[in-house]
Order: sequence, then structure tokens, then C-alpha cells
Amino acid sequence: MVGRKLDVVMRYEALDGNWPSSADLQLIKSGRWLCVCWSSRLNATHSVATWADVAAGRYDAHIEAQAHRLASVGPIWVGYDNEMDGVARMAKSGPLSNYRAAYRHIHSIVRPIAPNVIWIWCPSGNNRTAEVAACYPGPWHVDWICFDPYDPTLAKGGPLAAYRTFPEWLEREGIGLHKPLGICETGFHKGLDATAGAATWMAAVPDALMQLKIKMWLWFNSYGGLGDTSLVHGSRAASAIGAIGRQPMLARPHK
Repeated sequence: MVGRKLDVVMRYEALDGNWPSSADLQLIKSGRWLCVCWSSRLNATHSVATWADVAAGRYDAHIEAQAHRLASVGPIWVGYDNEMDGVARMAKSGPLSNYRAAYRHIHSIVRPIAPNVIWIWCPSGNNRTAEVAACYPGPWHVDWICFDPYDPTLAKGGPLAAYRTFPEWLEREGIGLHKPLGICETGFHKGLDATAGAATWMAAVPDALMQLKIKMWLWFNSYGGLGDTSLVHGSRAASAIGAIGRQPMLARPHK
């Protein structure tokens, strides 16, 4: 749709899931990176694990089995319960004070088995509080710091204004110093795709990423909690994302 093969594909997997799938492996073989949000959702019971239970070892068998599957493939970004500071996620798995121990427990199982995993810590970026700072797993457990900033109605003044508050907060808090920074989800409402404002917003993305030293940028091409941010084929937004995607900073070969 946008005129080039995109470099990174985002997946959302359950705690007791079995991945990468054959489709995932084909994506990797074709030269894409895989970025996975490994959530506390449980397919077998149609429920959600609490962070306290994860930290206590209740799901170690699932985690270890998944670690062995990850050991057989190349580098994959993995974040545990991205947007852990979201109201719905905290209500099901919380309190947030238990998240750090759960993340570190998973990391302690997976890392010795699958050292190829690139570990992400990905809050929403909206809640710049002491509680979110306290749930940072620590520099040894995190390789990348990511966040999910949206500008649903294009009312924030452009991507730089929409993106800058979280990186600035990280710097003030001294969190993730010298860690690469990424955006796992971003977007605006689908109904704006045909507007000149959408094209202008998109054209300003590369400069915003350069100023904030953001190294990965993923568009949420789907329906999410903030509404439908999927791209309309042939729209100004789709053309604009294709244009910026051909710039060297947003087109990296798989290595």
C-alpha cells in the first residue's frame, strides 16, 4: 500500500502462546524484524495472569518452553505487557508495583536460553508518574525503551509535540540513559487520512525522530483503544508514510 516493504512487524502474543508462527518465520526469512508484545493473556483459560503470580513462578513452564522456541530464531524484540500502566491492564494484572518483579522473573528464565532476544520496556508514555518510574525493570534487564504516543485528532501540534514529553520525562528521571528509544505504536484517526493535515503531520515525522533520537517507529495499522488508525489505501496519509519510509533513516536493511 505504501510502496515499500516495511522493516518491522508487530505481533501481540499470549503468555501461554506458541510463537513465532510459520507466518512469523516467513516474515523473518523475507527480511523483516519481528517485534512482539508478550502479554499476560492466557489462551488456555481465556483469562489474564496477575503479575504477582508470574513473579511467583506459576507460569514458568510456559515461559521456559517459549524461551526454547525463541532460541532457534534470530533477533526478536520482546516487550512484556506493553502499556502496563494502562487502566485496563493494571485492573487485570496489577497492582503496578508487582510488574517489575514479573518482568525480571521472565527475563531471568528467557535470557540464559535465548540470549538473542532484544528486551523492551514499553509504557504508554501518557503516565509520567513515580509509580511508572518504579516499575522500570532496570538497565541490565532492558535493551530498548519504547512508548506508544498517539495524536488521534491531530490536535497536539505535530509529531514532535506528540512524542517529546515521554523522552523528556525519562531524561529527568534518569531512566534508560543511553538506551535506544523506539515507538511501538502511533497513529491518528482513519477519518483524517485524506486531509492535508495528515500529510503535513506525516512529513514532519523524520525530523521529530531525529530530534528525539528515536530509532524505531511503528504505525498501528489497526483498530485499537483510541479508535481506528488503519491507513486508507490511496489516501494522503498512505502516500506520505510511503514517502517518509524511503528516507534512509526509516529504511534499514535486516542484519
